[in-house]
Amino acid sequence: MKGISMCGRHPLCTRSIAFGLIAFPVFLVAEPRPPGGQRSSHLSPELVNRMIVNLGPRGALERLKKPDAIAILEIMAGVGSARHEWLDVAAQLVPVSDGFAEQMLIAGLSMALEKDPVAVLERSSAGVPIDKVCAYDPLTPVSSTRTRADFNHALIPREQALERVTQTELSEVKLRCVNALSRLRTERAYLYEP
Repeated sequence: MKGISMCGRHPLCTRSIAFGLIAFPVFLVAEPRPPGGQRSSHLSPELVNRMIVNLGPRGALERLKKPDAIAILEIMAGVGSARHEWLDVAAQLVPVSDGFAEQMLIAGLSMALEKDPVAVLERSSAGVPIDKVCAYDPLTPVSSTRTRADFNHALIPREQALERVTQTELSEVKLRCVNALSRLRTERAYLYEP
């Protein structure tokens, strides 16, 4: 996993990349890395936006899923960076996604929420399901060896990010997010060993 550094050490990204390694070992492990370890991505938010304009959101998503789902993982990493261009891409693709693509887009938005909570909350009016983003378990699908303390620790950056949101126009969506996060803590903590 040394060569994979697009997401940093965030438990959500580690989990998602670990999931990718299980599902797509050849593409993520065997891919040659240029000097410095960063993988050169052929996807940019501009390219994905052009695909959305030409094919529509659903058509672009279907094209991105073939021949493999590596493009979806690249988009997840881009969305997780909290760059506004990638967040706009996610706002267009999430409403038409399902399964693995939806899970990865929601995971990326959850990572972005910790970096730029205002930008993510603002996109709830554009179709981003803020309840799913805020209630996304940052340790899923990590092995069951994680503890309740790991789970609680992984939620702290999200809670701290939401505390920084002070815009009155976002108070309603922020409250929905805080409530979803509270439900996540209550409903999922039991899945982890004490």
